[in-house]
Amino acid sequence: DQEENLSVRLTVSGAVRRLPPELELAAYRIVQEALNNVVQHAQASHGWVEARFEVARLVLLVGDDGQGFEAPDLPDALARRGHFGLMGIQERALL
Repeated sequence: DQEENLSVRLTVSGAVRRLPPELELAAYRIVQEALNNVVQHAQASHGWVEARFEVARLVLLVGDDGQGFEAPDLPDALARRGHFGLMGIQERALL
């Protein structure tokens, strides 16, 4: 088993407000899956999450100091390469 030590910094900006429940759940699941991917694949020790509340949308940014990879542009390419977590994130982001 791999020990999971990841320090995560959260930054929130903009006019924080409640979102419709389905969007709050989607945002939570997106960040959850992104951080899970960091732990499982990036070999990172530090991560960050930025939530920016803009006028008509919520922007979520997740990053880390681990190893990167070249993300495919097309959703079908995600599935072919076995990136099902990223595919789920993309589907949730379309809400």
